[in-house]
Amino acid sequence: MTACLPCGQENSSVNVITPLNNISKGGVFDLLPTECLYAGMALKFGGYPVLLFKLPHVDVSMLKSSLSTALQRHPWFAGRLNVNTKDGLFEGCVFLNHAGVPFKVVRSEEKTAPERLEETSMMSFGDFENPRQVQAGLAPVMTVRLTVFKDGSGILGICRSHALADGTYTWAFVADWAAAARGQPLGGDVTNARKAISDTEVTDMNEIQNFYMTDIRCGFAAEKKPFRYTMLMAMMRAMDMIWYAGLAPELGRARILFSNADLDRIKRAATPPRGSKGDGWVTTQEAMSAHLLLSLGRALLTEGKADAVTGVDTWIDCRKHLGLPADAAGGIGFGVMRYMVEGLLDKKLWEVAQVIHEEAKLLTPEVAKKEFGIAIGMFRQGLGADLAFSGVQAQFNHATKGKFDLLLKLNNQSKRKLPDFGKAGGAASSVLTNAGPSLLLPVNGGVELFLVDDVFNGASNAKKAEAIRLIGDVASWPVGSDHFHAAKSWCSQEPEVPETTGEDNIASKLDADSPSIVTAMKRRLSSSFVAPSSEAPSPCKEEQEPAPQAPSLVDRLRSRLNSDAVTTEEPLKVEAEPQMVPQSSMLDALRSRLKSTDGPLEEPSKVADSEVPPAETSFIQRLGSRLRADSNVPAPLESPSKAEATC
Repeated sequence: MTACLPCGQENSSVNVITPLNNISKGGVFDLLPTECLYAGMALKFGGYPVLLFKLPHVDVSMLKSSLSTALQRHPWFAGRLNVNTKDGLFEGCVFLNHAGVPFKVVRSEEKTAPERLEETSMMSFGDFENPRQVQAGLAPVMTVRLTVFKDGSGILGICRSHALADGTYTWAFVADWAAAARGQPLGGDVTNARKAISDTEVTDMNEIQNFYMTDIRCGFAAEKKPFRYTMLMAMMRAMDMIWYAGLAPELGRARILFSNADLDRIKRAATPPRGSKGDGWVTTQEAMSAHLLLSLGRALLTEGKADAVTGVDTWIDCRKHLGLPADAAGGIGFGVMRYMVEGLLDKKLWEVAQVIHEEAKLLTPEVAKKEFGIAIGMFRQGLGADLAFSGVQAQFNHATKGKFDLLLKLNNQSKRKLPDFGKAGGAASSVLTNAGPSLLLPVNGGVELFLVDDVFNGASNAKKAEAIRLIGDVASWPVGSDHFHAAKSWCSQEPEVPETTGEDNIASKLDADSPSIVTAMKRRLSSSFVAPSSEAPSPCKEEQEPAPQAPSLVDRLRSRLNSDAVTTEEPLKVEAEPQMVPQSSMLDALRSRLKSTDGPLEEPSKVADSEVPPAETSFIQRLGSRLRADSNVPAPLESPSKAEATC
């Protein structure tokens, strides 16, 4: 159902969209006490966030009707809040009165939608409501603004109260709206999991106090003090005034694009090498968090400051840990995990990622349920405002180590799937939101980072620029790029060579053999070699010698052997041919082949111990001799000199 309202603008109109039928009208949607407080939080903290989607074409009528269909499964978005904040007790619900979602259509004089959505334009493309008015039931829970351009393209802006919908649930709602626009059926009830959250409540005040005193994110006693809620709301109003004036840092975050190839390179460099402690892998989010933290540290921290307090806060959707479906309705279905990294400047990228990975394991279903239960119990005791006020004041402090030298607050939404509204609007090509603090969002072919200014901790513009350069300069990393993060002057670092001998190292790389192993090795080297790009920037141009235009086979072999010794790339494999020699005897067979000047490779059983070349002739030299004999390469194959080992 729709109802027209006067708008006061010649090029715009407003309709109120209500659920398709009245089945749910007259009921209530109960809120958790934590959600009741969040309803009044400032726009800086996402109290009433926006999602902007760029659409290739729009059908206004279809978008409105499909929204009405989606509201049938999510009727609370068409209701109004009723929250009681007296005496510090946060109790409330949503009246399912079908007051509706205002849907404003604006006809722009511009020819087409902007190529890139800018944060400063969010207030132009979204209808923000005052969070305190929403909390009091005087403003709608959700608003929609559709800006239509001359060529038919559009910007769809969806604002909503965080009390009802956090990021995960909002994207689930948008997915339902898009499915309805494509004529697909929607799922069932999304509220049946709410009780699972409320049942986690902890009532033991001693347990609650002990948690907040010992948790590294807090470190303060939970006690009720007068006027805390009044002071908190005054703080929120001041922040919103800065926001509406366009002066909030969240409206001008540094933006850095990462291609899928960049992400793969970061993850490979952040993966712990074989033989290191732990389980030998990290997630892409952990790799990216490590890369961002380490790059920021290199640029912003004082070199040699061993006691720097550094860490990462990441926003984690806890529905899985609580046993809830991904589309479970709720405004506080997430938690914030803090990972402390000591000695940041002395660590390599993979070491930082490994620290984050190991600490992430601490978030178990039991821990998630306890944290949710303690927060609910805290609010039930009338201490919610005190907790929020103290939390805002101490957000950049460690419980025992004092003020952070560097704290990255990262909200990863890069795995969100852009909606496809079918004939009603097509597939969204980009998205923008004021969620944060720092944010990762999906883009075609990769992700985009929005880095909030707070992370620079008051650094100079020159240091900010250097930090942004280090973060974004992924494509120019050299092979073995984990050395880039070993120290600032990575070019002067000698490669780390495993303790195994040259013979053992090469033998371990040969997974199969054939009657023509030298030919197979040539084939492998030729296919895996990539000439250095003359256009790619290098962090150490002053020390780097020009690469040869036509590297010889021996040079390529030397490069491949050296890189295998210091990187975590996949092992060198020789293409298999019909007759296979057992891997256990590979080294003996290869030795015999290198000594022989003609004839096929002998079977392992025919290689006598007496035929092993004398020890004074190195394995690499013998291999080089054989390769030169087969390929007419005149240059001798030698172990890389110290000069060659750098950069």
